[in-house]
Amino acid sequence: MSNKNYDVAIIGGGPAGSTTGTLLKKYNPNLKVLILEKAKFPRDHVGESQLPQISSILEEMGCWDKVEAANFPIKIGATYRWGKTSQLWDFDFLAATEFQNEPRPAKYKGQRQQTAFQVDRSVYDTILLDHAQDNGCNDYDGRA
Repeated sequence: MSNKNYDVAIIGGGPAGSTTGTLLKKYNPNLKVLILEKAKFPRDHVGESQLPQISSILEEMGCWDKVEAANFPIKIGATYRWGKTSQLWDFDFLAATEFQNEPRPAKYKGQRQQTAFQVDRSVYDTILLDHAQDNGCNDYDGRA
């Protein structure tokens, strides 16, 4: 890492840190942003089930196309179980009867504004950190 002066230092290059860095640079391109991460990416991490609201943030960040190109499974709903009870809570983001299979990668429009992804975190986190670098953030290795 060089001896640059940074306006913002973000601790952690996971989804929260990468998203914060990308959005800071998007809305204030003159900021010098450093993302500090101790792990070397890609890193092994438990997968994650997302909600549709995450997709609008990916679009705002300008990385929807990169995440969509990773071909993560599309989710149209979810089932949760709370505690030790056997009761399941099901909810649909988009009714299965309304979902239209379409070629991928798809744009963030129409039905895809109501769907989510089941991501492989090692791939997903790398996409987001690389995208932050592409947008001018320096990372823990000072690669950008």
